Amino acid sequence: MLPKGVKAGNSTQTSIDWMLTKVLSERNTYENFFPVITKLADVIHSPHITNTWPERGASSLKRIKTKSRNRLSRKMLNAHLQVSINGPEPGTREAQEVINKAKEMWVSAKPRCKLPKKVVSVISGIRNDYRTCETAYINFTSF
Repeated sequence: MLPKGVKAGNSTQTSIDWMLTKVLSERNTYENFFPVITKLADVIHSPHITNTWPERGASSLKRIKTKSRNRLSRKMLNAHLQVSINGPEPGTREAQEVINKAKEMWVSAKPRCKLPKKVVSVISGIRNDYRTCETAYINFTSF
């Protein structure tokens, strides 16, 4: 009755595992004669409960909420966690598509200041309280 591969030890299943699987597959037959073994097979073949997801979430939270980002709103923190846990792998084509779509949405949400592409290594005297894009552009280019 026991398959030769399982009996010889060449199978990935052990003999006990094979037997419990057989009991579950023919539950109606064996349940009346072996109720305890049927319940035991149910328990053994049930999915294991682990703390993997909570640990993964805590690790993501630790990575996102650093000392310099400790004042994130709940909404923004939730968005960062969703992307960190459920988002695409960095460096993939799917990740690049998500970044491009997010950039397009951010730019189209409201008028944004477009600073010149000129890179200035040392800028002194720029104030951070610009009222309009034009003022920022004029002050930026006057150095």
